[in-house]
Amino acid sequence: MDVILEIWEGALKILGAMPAWMAGALVGWVGSLAFTQTFKYMMPRSVDHDLRSMATRLVAVLAGTAVCAVYLFELSPYTPRIVWLTSFCAGFMSPISYTLFVAIVKLRYPKMAEALSS
Repeated sequence: MDVILEIWEGALKILGAMPAWMAGALVGWVGSLAFTQTFKYMMPRSVDHDLRSMATRLVAVLAGTAVCAVYLFELSPYTPRIVWLTSFCAGFMSPISYTLFVAIVKLRYPKMAEALSS
């Protein structure tokens, strides 16, 4: 349990050292990963591949936007206009950055990348 607490405190220190917009985008991306992966694995395999891909990308954009917005509204000094602009950028960045993440993972761990991208 101490290890988890140390990891959590380390993550909070890293986020605290970043500019709020960058921390919000990172939190939005991680939240997007969590929601999208859960959604993807709950969706039946019988669903058409193109529909499945489009639905998971849509969930990634919406989840990234929502998580980033909640984080920034709670912890940043920015105006609502800046928060929403940053949140939409983070949301639309989520599927692209996830694709890059899987490509990087594939270089070292191809089986893990296959599990992430299926």
